[in-house]
Amino acid sequence: MVYAPDGKTLWLVDGRNILHKVNADTLLEEVTLDMGADCNEMAYSQAGLVLVLNNAQVLWVVEPDTLRVIREMPFSGIRLAAGCPATPLGFVAGSGSTGSRSATFELAAVDFARGLVLQRTNVHTGIWQASGRSGTAGTQNMENILSMKMSPSGDFLYLSCESIKRLQIGDDKLRYVESTQHLSNGHMRHLALSSDGKWTATPAEAGSGTSYGIAVFDALYLKEQKLVLDNGPYPSL
Repeated sequence: MVYAPDGKTLWLVDGRNILHKVNADTLLEEVTLDMGADCNEMAYSQAGLVLVLNNAQVLWVVEPDTLRVIREMPFSGIRLAAGCPATPLGFVAGSGSTGSRSATFELAAVDFARGLVLQRTNVHTGIWQASGRSGTAGTQNMENILSMKMSPSGDFLYLSCESIKRLQIGDDKLRYVESTQHLSNGHMRHLALSSDGKWTATPAEAGSGTSYGIAVFDALYLKEQKLVLDNGPYPSL
């Protein structure tokens, strides 16, 4: 589910893999698109709606108003995509060229408007430029990333698994900035970022399964948890 930057339109995918464009004020459906394949990831980019068709192993760029497919890009092993309204550039992530989830985690910088892959890397290569003394600070648990978002300004990339990590987006590097404390026992499949880029949240559970909630953080200061929304076992966004 994705909101337009102005909050007037909502796009969502139902269990039949149909994309719906909905008026956010009236909740009336305006346009639909039958994608014919599983879609578990969607992002809003300056280039259009970016959709990951997981079992088809492709990425679609869709015109937001008409839901016309503008572009199709093949990506073996693709699982995740991130974009933002400020730029047509974004990221896709998956399991590399083998299409197996157990393969090396791969991240690609993509120009969604031109359909170009600008750079590919796995977690062990030079695109990860860590701050601080530890050269591995920016690569911890990258193979297990389950969700990612770009800030509305296009300055930061947020990744989540057992914690939320913030990376600064440079011309040719992603620089690790900070991370939250350990939040979950590997079940953080959802990550939310507010439309103004000020807040980020994720469902979290204690490793023992005794504590559940949605953890809320200042998106520019992840070291301190600001709020926990207690909504019972297995929370989701």
